[in-house]
Amino acid sequence: MTCQARSSYLADEVLWGHRFLSVLSLEDGFYEVDYNSFHRTFEVSTPNCSSRQLSLTPSPFRPLLALAPSPDSLQPSDCLVLPPPTPPKRTVTTLSSASR
Repeated sequence: MTCQARSSYLADEVLWGHRFLSVLSLEDGFYEVDYNSFHRTFEVSTPNCSSRQLSLTPSPFRPLLALAPSPDSLQPSDCLVLPPPTPPKRTVTTLSSASR
């Protein structure tokens, strides 16, 4: 099944540096949807500027933020390793199974 949505957003509706919490999980053969988390986001480490601005700004951290030309050329010393974000606790709503 394919779904396409057409939307436009105002600048104050876009949350830069945020990701949506996962709302789907598979438990005992059933998908569960957490509707309480549908609009929830959590912050991720993201520069506060566009990639163009980032490339034009001198910075000692540029090698840490730049994309490598290929995965083979990336060295461990080139990477900035951050701990994964901790999303808030979820409340799960169980969906009943549809007729088979």
